[in-house]
Amino acid sequence: MNMTMRGVSRVPNMSGKGSSKPGRLPKLLSWLEIRRLVARAPNHPWRALVGYAAICTACAYAGDFQFSGIAAVAVKVSDATRSDRFYRDVFGFDPLPNGVISGNACYKVNDDQFIEIVPGRSDGTDHHIAYFSLATNDIRGTRELLKRRGVEVTDISRGAGGSLQCTLADPDGNRIVMTQVVTGSQKDHARGKMPAARSVSTHLRHVGIQVANLEVSAKFYHDNLGLATERFQRGKTRWVDMRLPGGDYIQMQIAPENVSADRRWSLEHFGLDVQDAHVAYEELMRRGVPPSPGFEPVVGYAGHLKINFLDPDNILIELMELGAAKATERREP
Repeated sequence: MNMTMRGVSRVPNMSGKGSSKPGRLPKLLSWLEIRRLVARAPNHPWRALVGYAAICTACAYAGDFQFSGIAAVAVKVSDATRSDRFYRDVFGFDPLPNGVISGNACYKVNDDQFIEIVPGRSDGTDHHIAYFSLATNDIRGTRELLKRRGVEVTDISRGAGGSLQCTLADPDGNRIVMTQVVTGSQKDHARGKMPAARSVSTHLRHVGIQVANLEVSAKFYHDNLGLATERFQRGKTRWVDMRLPGGDYIQMQIAPENVSADRRWSLEHFGLDVQDAHVAYEELMRRGVPPSPGFEPVVGYAGHLKINFLDPDNILIELMELGAAKATERREP
């Protein structure tokens, strides 16, 4: 059954497709998906039983991994000084002295999430996203579970900031870093410090990546990392959100065809929460962001009010106001 919201068809993966046991519920359901499942039959006598079973299913499989959400996203930049000014002055993020993973400049979104800039991007024909990181409280157990599932993963090491980490790649070569904050690490020392009073956002909600095959990639993230699958479609545009238990998600879209080299990786992006998209828009304008076509609050495909924003290297950043947008708001074409 498809659920349609403002022209978007959300297709739940209830068939078990992409699971090792076809015909069963997905191994992991986010709390959002559990609520949707129960809400579909509000007067059904089995409603309570269905909801209880879904919760038990989610908790049982989520126990295999202890991901708390997205820990960091690293973007490739051509001019580190220019990007530093952007993330400090425009977005208002506080910097750390060294990067959490590789020693590059790093900016604090909140106590648990960071944005890192990676110098070396030349002409825009390579990946926009250098890597993204998932937070775990048991990196050794996570690594062993990944190895038992046949995933190639590096040995555990200490990152530049002192946190424990190991790295793997998805079927399209997207780099994924598992990280665990430990006592004495840079993240540990930064906790509760450097309040980002000027920050446009205090939560990194999602990372967008490009893939060659949605089904192959969804199966990898579902079967190996235990992420819940949520499929969307609007016209010919399809994408999949792979959801973490805490509500963060990895968004996957098929890489565009027949585009110029500088737009090859144009769908790679990340998304930040804002409390009020219109307030965020006015604040960014006050901070000197030049007006441009499309840079204004608009209702996205999923029904949230958002601002499509480009950093100095034309990397897409979505500022999203969660919750259903008003019917009077302008919508994305």
